[in-house]
Amino acid sequence: MATLVPHGKRIKIRFHINGIQRFTTVPVNPTKTNIEAVRRQAREAEQRLRLGDPWDAVRAWLRGEQIATVEKTLGYYAQHLFDHAEVKDSTLKQYLTNYNNYWLDWDKRPISGITRIEVKERLAKFNVTNKTKRNALSTLSQIFEVAVDNGDIEASPVSSWKFRMQQKPEIDPYNEQERDALLANMPAVEAHQFFYMAFHSGMRTGELLALDWNHVDRPEVIVELNRTRSRLTSIKTDQIRRVRLHPGVWDSLEQNQSRWKKGFVFLRPNGIEHLDGKWLMQQWHDAHDNSGVRRRSNARHPWRHTYISLALASGAAPIWVAKQAGHDLKTMVEKYARWIKGRDEAEEAEMLKVYPNMYPIKA
Repeated sequence: MATLVPHGKRIKIRFHINGIQRFTTVPVNPTKTNIEAVRRQAREAEQRLRLGDPWDAVRAWLRGEQIATVEKTLGYYAQHLFDHAEVKDSTLKQYLTNYNNYWLDWDKRPISGITRIEVKERLAKFNVTNKTKRNALSTLSQIFEVAVDNGDIEASPVSSWKFRMQQKPEIDPYNEQERDALLANMPAVEAHQFFYMAFHSGMRTGELLALDWNHVDRPEVIVELNRTRSRLTSIKTDQIRRVRLHPGVWDSLEQNQSRWKKGFVFLRPNGIEHLDGKWLMQQWHDAHDNSGVRRRSNARHPWRHTYISLALASGAAPIWVAKQAGHDLKTMVEKYARWIKGRDEAEEAEMLKVYPNMYPIKA
């Protein structure tokens, strides 16, 4: 029996015939009517497979394509990528989003006829950030590589093209005095509690907004959700982590009236609605105006940069800070190298305790 699952703006179908699993998706919205129609088609497709029809022919029929052209279209190889890519669900979801947003109207075009110049001109028309353009190009590149592997094109027209990215600005954290001045001049108590924890935990904005009391487990909090525009999603890395909090943060949390409600930790001043980014940013800007502290530009989470840089500068082990922040160690070293305090002498002293006779004693 075929299994149907909604998959973004598509319906995913899974077949299990004679010990072999087959997957495909049908490019229709997963409404109740469409699911029922696809279910009927899936039953017929299953029967055809049991009778020996080739998978490519059955798959093309399910997608409403002609088998004579299906092997040469961008859509065919996009579907092949979506069905067989050995990537995380979040990455596959990103592939689908990029394809639907930027390449879907090329779905029926022969893949061999798409040129590098066309791709470049198309990207130039997108009114999005360079990072988004790079992600869109990355998805297209993956699709071309499938066609190369299958022998339909000799080489990907974008294989050697590295989309030029704007250089990210250097990390520009606050120092301890600036941090304390901002917190002292935060207009609302609720904002002070939020930014106090932000500055002393390094958590991202969405992670703090999504934090609820069920994930508070002293001396740590469990970070597994993100909130954007009132919608809960998985966190950026998809890896749940536990963040150990400074004792001062626990004192702040114990004064937070939301603890009696056992819902979200950070609520609006009315004590009911959860905090939203727009209100918080107004409080953030007011604190700068009130304190005279220089506002950092082009920084998404400046309190996070402050936490990480101060922790490293104080001598904390980079691997511990990386674990706290949800970074891999490579990213930590690349972004925050100048704050990593030299530990050679301390580490050598520790090594000598373990290997006291490591160096020969001179007579």
